[in-house]
Amino acid sequence: MSKQYPGIAADARALAAYVKLLRAGEGVLRESSLLLALYNLTAGEFGLLESLYQSGPRDPAGLDGGILGICGNLSALVEGLCKRGLVRRNARGRRARSATVALTPKGRNLVRSVLPGRGAAIVSVMGRLSAREQEMLGRLCRKLGAPPAASFPQANPPSAQPR
Repeated sequence: MSKQYPGIAADARALAAYVKLLRAGEGVLRESSLLLALYNLTAGEFGLLESLYQSGPRDPAGLDGGILGICGNLSALVEGLCKRGLVRRNARGRRARSATVALTPKGRNLVRSVLPGRGAAIVSVMGRLSAREQEMLGRLCRKLGAPPAASFPQANPPSAQPR
């Protein structure tokens, strides 16, 4: 039984696997982002730039889903990249919310410069696993990311627990 979690063995095993998964993900992200630091970019910033590079201009609502590495406030991320001249907002009508976000030529050139090295860094980190292990990891991650078949037990906040 784990000293960290005094529950049943299956619970302790699940929690230990969860912690290992998070630590591995953080480690892979950290290593694969070393190149980004040379360009003064975070993984979230580069994820946003790469998304715009691949898909073209998008409205802010469309940017929120599916960009890897984004954590925090998307508006602040876009604002910071605007100040650096890497993206611009193109207003549609009078409302700022209806603006699209697009790469500037400077942003496009930056993505083109970073993308090959970023890809090579990811391939290098993931190369620690065999091809079979990479495929297995992909299947396991898809399984974990699938919608749950049953609902999770609801946690009761301390104020909601009976006295």
